[in-house]
Amino acid sequence: MYRAIVFDLFDTLVNFNHSNPPSVEINGVEVKSISAPVYRVFSQAFGHMDFNRFQRAFIESYEEIEREKKKEYKELYAGERFRLMLTKLNIGADKSFLEDLVEDMVVAHMETIFNSVSFPKENRDILLAIKEKNYRIALLSNFDHAPTAYRILDAFGIKNFFDTIVISVEFGWRKPKPCVFNKVLSSLGVAAEEAIFVGDSFEADVIGVKWVGMSAIWVNKRNESLKTRALAPDYVVSRLPEIKEILL
Repeated sequence: MYRAIVFDLFDTLVNFNHSNPPSVEINGVEVKSISAPVYRVFSQAFGHMDFNRFQRAFIESYEEIEREKKKEYKELYAGERFRLMLTKLNIGADKSFLEDLVEDMVVAHMETIFNSVSFPKENRDILLAIKEKNYRIALLSNFDHAPTAYRILDAFGIKNFFDTIVISVEFGWRKPKPCVFNKVLSSLGVAAEEAIFVGDSFEADVIGVKWVGMSAIWVNKRNESLKTRALAPDYVVSRLPEIKEILL
């Protein structure tokens, strides 16, 4: 029935684990936060700032960038979030210095993300089984830093599983924008009805897929309710290995 399977990356193939965030020492006290490595880079450049103020700008800049992305589903590079954060903190300096600082903060933040992902053996097993069935396989991820996405794939030895890889920041658009899915279909050389998408986000991975006529498997890890029955997934599973019963 299907000739191609397209996978989401984060929280579908690889899992996030934020149970042990990095830490930074503030006034002699260890503070655990995902923002700690970025704060460390910032404080090396400008000295210590009240951490609560920094954390507020860190979170607000993320939220604002996420809202901006959802307006037209245009992807923005990871550095845009940290440029906005510096603006919120009223930081002024030489432009080239600030650009270097932004890149250093991106590197620090992406290191945190890299260290927070895991790839369960059972997920590798399902990829191997699918590959053996001669499906065309693609990866399509909403992510704002392509080098980290490829680093994760290389670290887990799965980059070569995929016939095509599309990272939103390289393409310029994000799921659920139809052109993103059409890009993958074109690269795979299959029609929409010949492909099925596997992902954990109802908005990005189900609605967008149904808009272009593909089938969808929703990996509903959090047991969420359907947001609309008009664009319901074809299948619902709670864990990735369960797709074996559907595709193999």
